[in-house]
Amino acid sequence: MIRKACVADAPKIYELLKGILKLHKSWYPSRFAGESKYSLEQVQSIIEEETSLIFVSDNGDGVDGYIIVKDQYDVLFIDDLCVDETKRGLSIGRKLVEYIQEYAHEHNAFEIQLNVWLRNEAAVKFYEKLGFEPLRTILYKEI
Repeated sequence: MIRKACVADAPKIYELLKGILKLHKSWYPSRFAGESKYSLEQVQSIIEEETSLIFVSDNGDGVDGYIIVKDQYDVLFIDDLCVDETKRGLSIGRKLVEYIQEYAHEHNAFEIQLNVWLRNEAAVKFYEKLGFEPLRTILYKEI
């Protein structure tokens, strides 16, 4: 079941965020610092916001995935998406994205956007399978 996140979900969301940062650090060590994209307190604060768009997948045994979305007027931006490693392959990520697609239709959003690191090949394939297409490319050179 997909539902809006509540403050009690914050510790699990935070744990999943830490796992994502660890993975990103392995690919881009100079680009990522700290323990997580958001602190536990920030996750709690975001959830408490009236306009919060954090949804979780909870199949009765606790949170097994989440999606954080920012409403940018007529564009919904997927800020973060993660599924517990032990639950991957069960279509949880797909269900979270489909939920946001329905939310976008209901709220007259023009499109859904997100950023994905190119070294995260599994994520790139996942999003392409769901119909996402590249919009732009950012090139960089470390100095």
